[in-house]
Amino acid sequence: MVVRAGAGRTSPSIETLGSIGRMLAAPMPRREQMAVEPAETKMVQEVRDLLNEVLYRPVRWRSAFEETVDRLAQAIKLGAVQPGSPLPPERDLVNKFQISRTTLREALRALQQHGYLETRRGRSGGTFVAKSVASLHTPAEARRLAREMGDSLFEAMDLRAAVEPKAAEFAASRASPDSIARLQLILECYESARPMESRRWDSTLHIAIAEAADSTLLLDSVLRVQVQLHELLDFISMPYMETVARRSSSLHSRVVEAIARRKDHEARDAMEEHISLTTQVLREIVSPSSRTARKARGISR
Repeated sequence: MVVRAGAGRTSPSIETLGSIGRMLAAPMPRREQMAVEPAETKMVQEVRDLLNEVLYRPVRWRSAFEETVDRLAQAIKLGAVQPGSPLPPERDLVNKFQISRTTLREALRALQQHGYLETRRGRSGGTFVAKSVASLHTPAEARRLAREMGDSLFEAMDLRAAVEPKAAEFAASRASPDSIARLQLILECYESARPMESRRWDSTLHIAIAEAADSTLLLDSVLRVQVQLHELLDFISMPYMETVARRSSSLHSRVVEAIARRKDHEARDAMEEHISLTTQVLREIVSPSSRTARKARGISR
């Protein structure tokens, strides 16, 4: 079923919006857990500026309506806007996305209809991010999500393995001194973050590396895969996955250090090792039937 989104424009199908809905069902920290730690104080505004710059770039590649929905989904999913917080004003979003007000309102309406945004009336009204849903708490819940994702899970892991190491390699040769300093500060915040906040800093670090690579298409690909895998990557960052978290932290440090020293091959190799580690863990929580199907497609573990 396809519904019209204004004259001459086609909106995503209900199935597409359903997949966006699953992406937006993010395990977000509760508001009381978002208190700023001392180590984060100097970073909060700079990180917010980075996410705003990346996520609210002009829309250009596809249908303006579809891409606007995706960009807003990314902003919500990756923590640029917290549950219960307002979206930026319409005028700001129109200027940043470089779209019409009609296109923006259609995108907002699509997300509202599926329960991810809510409109409040009155003096303090506006468009707000809806309250978050529960995160994944058990391996059984993670396996269920993996089954729901089907082949898209393996395709997302393949995409991540292809683009994120290259982003790290390019960042090592292209990053500005300011970008490197920002990476080091984000890494510091990631290493000192509480378990419930580590995924937020993890995704921010990967986005910052992709932004430092100075390639719009690479950045878009990294954003897409970070959103697609968000729930599962959040699950493996939980306290009972402490061994994985420690290893990931060590590899993050190696990536940032290599970028800072302009060692492009070392940055790529460290990111490849990091992606391989998380991919292996993700595959281990996938149901046996999915692994069998994967092997049947000729793709080894």
